[in-house]
Amino acid sequence: MRKLISSGVLAVLLSMLANTVFAGNVEECEALKDGASPGLYGLCIAYHNAGSARAQERILNNYNKKAGPGDPPMPGTGGVPCPCFTSDDLINAGVPFACAISTSGTGLDLALYEGGVFQFGTDDLGCFNWNLFTGDFVDLNTTPEENQACRDIILEAIANDSGFPTCQEGDS
Repeated sequence: MRKLISSGVLAVLLSMLANTVFAGNVEECEALKDGASPGLYGLCIAYHNAGSARAQERILNNYNKKAGPGDPPMPGTGGVPCPCFTSDDLINAGVPFACAISTSGTGLDLALYEGGVFQFGTDDLGCFNWNLFTGDFVDLNTTPEENQACRDIILEAIANDSGFPTCQEGDS
């Protein structure tokens, strides 16, 4: 009887430990349970349990698309999303054929990415995306944090594409 009780207690303790170990970073997501747009809590849990950076990026892009104006950025990421485009937008734009990066801090601080009929960019004034085929143009004023998030997306896309033929760095 003592073995049965000991085994039962051990099983309960192990299940509690397993839930804690495999649950990911759930505590940071708790703020999304009440008041956030539906589905954000589940995406937060999935993000913190994702097995790869690529999976996290896709989940974060979905989170940012689903988040409403009053919703917070993904808990635990420490940043704000780019309001004009996501990494997936650049990936889906097609083969990149041009970019320009200004890193000197003089002149217009620019990051530009062109692929297919799409153009994505950010500068000192804000961010934009432009479908050259349809003429659809989104141009937003951004905070410095949002601007940096947009710039980081462009820099990441450039870094991930080793065949980038016309990327220039310097003053714009």
